[in-house]
Amino acid sequence: MPEESRIGEQLHAFHEGSESVWRNIVESNGVWLYALSVRLLWGCDDAEEAVQECFLRAFKKRRQLRNFDQLHGWLRKICIRVCLGGRRRKGIACLHEVKEFLLPADRFSPDKRATTAEETQKVVQGLSKLSGRQRSCLILSVFEGLSMKEIAESMGIKEGTVKRYIFEARQFLCEYLGIDRGNDAEGIR
Repeated sequence: MPEESRIGEQLHAFHEGSESVWRNIVESNGVWLYALSVRLLWGCDDAEEAVQECFLRAFKKRRQLRNFDQLHGWLRKICIRVCLGGRRRKGIACLHEVKEFLLPADRFSPDKRATTAEETQKVVQGLSKLSGRQRSCLILSVFEGLSMKEIAESMGIKEGTVKRYIFEARQFLCEYLGIDRGNDAEGIR
């Protein structure tokens, strides 16, 4: 069977809500969506709920997906919007859990780890002072490695706005952490 025909059948089954197609989608995308949700929600228990909500919204809006090759980006976009919406409703809890992403537990000696833990706490405090959109843009750029264009598409904002949010976030964090940016236009990486 030609590849285009198979993809067309898959898209049709997706639109019709085929249980086997959806089970495969959940199994093959659940882990990375959960990881993204944990990062956007700072490791809170809300990440599981966000992934469930993401799949529910995707199922409800399944007929909007026109190209099955764009499934990954479409799910990411839904997940980001679910997480941003949840953050607006609930605020950010569990900020201390972000240390898991910034400070690998077994990587340093106890003395070095104590210093790094203090620095990490300062970074966490700084990140908590950013707006939700600034923080999300920075996390998607730094942790997820998305391009400005991908972040803009995922968040439903203009690419220039993403650049501004990241610039402002980096500028604030440099000032908050007492980092002299000098001639470095990128600031914190």
